[in-house]
Amino acid sequence: MIILPAWAYRDALPFYGYKEVASGNGNQLIGFRPRKGDIVVIENGEHSIWGHIAIYTGTSWISDFKQKTMNPYRKPVPYKIFRHV
Repeated sequence: MIILPAWAYRDALPFYGYKEVASGNGNQLIGFRPRKGDIVVIENGEHSIWGHIAIYTGTSWISDFKQKTMNPYRKPVPYKIFRHV
């Protein structure tokens, strides 16, 4: 089994039938409504060398904890959102 850092899933998810549906560099999802099952991949950087990954349940973002927002960090971070197609 290969364990990837969270940020590396931006390259791995397309191999499993996911398509990038949104991206940005911030804390807000402007003009985009996530759907149940969407996955956000947050790039690595000064906030985390591993990056971060979470899935949308239809009401909230969940990773290893229930997040208040898509971005669990205080600063804006680059992200990509994927959807299974």
